Amino acid sequence: MNQSFFIGCFYVFHLMAFKGIVLGSMSLILKINTFMVLHDVNYNLMAIVITQMLLFITFIIYIQIMKIQNVRSFLINRKQLIHVLGCHIAVLLFMIFNTFTYYYNLELVWVSISQIMISIILYVIYMVVLDYGTHIADLLQHKMRDQKQLETIQSQLRQQNSLLKITDIINVFKHDYREQMLTIEECIENDHLKDAINVLKKDCLFQLDKLPHTKKYSNNVIINSLLIDRQDICDEKDIQMDAIIFYPQDLSITERELHEVLRVVSNNAIDANEKLDKEKRFMNLKSNVEKQWLNIHIENPYSGVILFDGERPVSSYEREDDEGMGLIYVEELLEKHDGIIRYENDKKNKIFSVYMLIRIDG
Repeated sequence: MNQSFFIGCFYVFHLMAFKGIVLGSMSLILKINTFMVLHDVNYNLMAIVITQMLLFITFIIYIQIMKIQNVRSFLINRKQLIHVLGCHIAVLLFMIFNTFTYYYNLELVWVSISQIMISIILYVIYMVVLDYGTHIADLLQHKMRDQKQLETIQSQLRQQNSLLKITDIINVFKHDYREQMLTIEECIENDHLKDAINVLKKDCLFQLDKLPHTKKYSNNVIINSLLIDRQDICDEKDIQMDAIIFYPQDLSITERELHEVLRVVSNNAIDANEKLDKEKRFMNLKSNVEKQWLNIHIENPYSGVILFDGERPVSSYEREDDEGMGLIYVEELLEKHDGIIRYENDKKNKIFSVYMLIRIDG
């Protein structure tokens, strides 16, 4: 609701600001007041056309220079949105009040000049406030994402450490189990069957096949903890997962940044798998090093049709934890470090792939 209201006010504000500049300029050029410009059909139509053209050109410029990610961060940040919206409404009301001069037949030149100056000044004030609001929202968004990422990593590391402790216990148990088997064999060979049965009843109450185990997916602890977490999710959702990710020592992005990249991409793959029958579900994450580049390839099946916004696929899921970051964040991160991301859609076999190249320094 707040987003829609903001966009509506944003359009009306620009419409009135440009209208004030156009009417004031026309009155000075034509040497007539704004009242006469508005009451002349041709002049009024010309003013409308020029205003709409200015709006169109301005919005095109906004699209080219404004970062979509910053705008999305701002629109989902309720506190900053309301703050800017309050300023927006105050400026808009003042501008509406200023438009009353259009309908008075005043011959003073300063009226036209004041209309132009007021429109420009209010426009600058508003853009400064909007820029400040989007900047703060973007900083808060990054801080929130970093905090959530840190919490996720800590949780995954705790889980991995617990599994490692269990693995140590299992290794001890295996040793004891072998010793017990030797004892049982010795009892049987010496015809001490009663002693062998007692050992079985007392010490061999567990089955090794049912004991938990860990699998190593990466040489990096943080990446490995993420992939263990992904494996748990895939097990719950009956998704066959195959993953091996190597983390080079001099990779241009940090282990936390690669963690976030893999988290976002694997989330999308898991979401796509959930729409399929269980026997068709799988997710592969592979990596290899070629010269000074780390190649990462993620593939998964999908159903339906994948829509693209330019070269970027559009997710059909709205994730609260990503808060609009998603693939845009991944692309910006890789671009910042001279990396490359490419998407491949095999429409025949219904396989979607993501290829990433990340530079290795040194």
